[in-house]
Amino acid sequence: MRASTVDAYSYGFHSVVVEECTFDRSLLNHKVNLFDLHHKYADVMHLAEVIAHLQGLAESRDAKRERAASALV
Repeated sequence: MRASTVDAYSYGFHSVVVEECTFDRSLLNHKVNLFDLHHKYADVMHLAEVIAHLQGLAESRDAKRERAASALV
């Protein structure tokens, strides 16, 4: 996961790493790697934050569709 995140950053992609969806053999190594990734290459976020963000995007998209549909009527 770390290599993929660094590669994505190298190619200009903005990445989000979901903390609860990653794993390392040692909790200390896990936390250190997430800290490093967050400060250099990606946003490290909790699952609840990511879900809330995606739901907000969906609600915004739906509201735009409704406004566009009502403008056509």
